[in-house]
Amino acid sequence: MSDAILANSNWYGYCKDKVVTPIMKSAVLDVLVNNSNGFVRALQGGFELHWENLGDCRACEESGCCCAYNTNSTVLLCICKDGTRNRKRCSRHFVITILYWLLRKFWNKGRGNAENLEEFLKNCGSMAPTRYKYSDIKKITTSFKDKLGQGGYGGVYKGKLIDGRLVAVKVLSESKGNGEEFINEVASISRTSHVNIVTLLGFCVEGHKRALVYEFMPNGSLEKFIYDDE
Repeated sequence: MSDAILANSNWYGYCKDKVVTPIMKSAVLDVLVNNSNGFVRALQGGFELHWENLGDCRACEESGCCCAYNTNSTVLLCICKDGTRNRKRCSRHFVITILYWLLRKFWNKGRGNAENLEEFLKNCGSMAPTRYKYSDIKKITTSFKDKLGQGGYGGVYKGKLIDGRLVAVKVLSESKGNGEEFINEVASISRTSHVNIVTLLGFCVEGHKRALVYEFMPNGSLEKFIYDDE
């Protein structure tokens, strides 16, 4: 409605449709007391608009959905591709989907590594190196008490087996390689037999923990072959 129409005292004649519009609280009394003139001043005064940046809406939109508001039930909705849902249900559905695929990925990866390890041990037969638990590695090294050196792939510790043999235990950093690569490395070392190469006696693969157990050779060969990052 233009200012010219509002200024006309006979502005009722211009109205063709009925609409509902908010007005300032301070204009309510003026409308009730002065009727037409009060309406004019109320419309000219406009109205204030307040809104809040709802965190729920932001979370909904970040999940790839569209935020909406149901005036009938005063409930905040999150409209997703699978239909209209309550925001919490939609967000939970989105999170559960992501967790499902992540768990499935790591489960398949872990199962594949376990199958490769079992196949390797079966193929090696009686010649297979001993598989140790991580708790065994801690006992062998007396909780990593005697450190021989440090390489790019982890530390090397002196230890002793139950039968009294001295060993060098190479504990690999958790960030170095995955389970499949480690198993392939163990298989490669096990197949290597040379007078100048230290013998691999055992290994440990438990979760993200990796360790190689070599015979202890104090004559220099240990440093050359175990500390080598390649």
